Amino acid sequence: MDWPQVETFQLLGAGLLSGFLGGFLGVGGGIVFVPLLTAWFALHGSQLMAPGTSLKEGGVSTVDGVLWVIANSLFLTLVSAISGSWKQYRLGNFYLREVLLVGLPGGLSGLLTSALIARPGMYDHRSFALFFSLLMVPLLWRVFRSGGGEGTQAEVGQYAARLLWITGLASGVVSALSGLGGGVVVVPILSGILQIPLIKTTSISLGSIVVMSVFQSFWYAFAFPVTSLPEGLGMLYPPVLLPLVAGILVAAPLGVKLHQSAPRWVVKLTLLVVFSMAILQMNFRLLG
Repeated sequence: MDWPQVETFQLLGAGLLSGFLGGFLGVGGGIVFVPLLTAWFALHGSQLMAPGTSLKEGGVSTVDGVLWVIANSLFLTLVSAISGSWKQYRLGNFYLREVLLVGLPGGLSGLLTSALIARPGMYDHRSFALFFSLLMVPLLWRVFRSGGGEGTQAEVGQYAARLLWITGLASGVVSALSGLGGGVVVVPILSGILQIPLIKTTSISLGSIVVMSVFQSFWYAFAFPVTSLPEGLGMLYPPVLLPLVAGILVAAPLGVKLHQSAPRWVVKLTLLVVFSMAILQMNFRLLG
């Protein structure tokens, strides 16, 4: 597909929106990436295939381009999280210990899950969509009802390491199966269950997404068993990624900065709306 045919300005605008939401909420922006990439690959996917190839070449099922969407969404989430985390670091709101406690197990579980769903018949998106929805509803309720006070870095460090590890393991699996990024699990658990203040939760989430997404992006770029995109890097497709990345790099730091001064009720309400959209998006796949 020639570069002029790519909807550059629309993708740039989507990058701005997703980057801002990813930085503001600490979720990486996958809630925008997944439906956008789903629509884009559905529209252009057949034109990207090399002559004589198919979506099941080599026995790897990529029906409806699901793995294309997951791979590229995770890479964009990585870019958004790096940009947002750098801004958090410059603002003095970065927590390396908690990032590693969540991110390292998440990276491992995400990588193993990514390798598993590459095998034929191993991934049922409908079942996962239902499970995801049932999981998120009570977590969001806990976030909305939590106090959200402002603690210190020392207070955050008192939380049991094993709970952060479990959070990381769960977020890595969800990230690999959905492409939404691990923040959709990390933020509700850290804020709603562990009662870590939102201003710190978003920072920890962004940092852990960096660690998790690096593993998975490497897998899809270099280790995936089939290269289905002849003009891409493994399963990653630069012509659609580049304008999105440009928007992300501009908007993610702005989202992080605004989060610092935004009232907690505004952050919670935005979180509730965006995560509800994530649940609806997953269920539209369930129904469709």
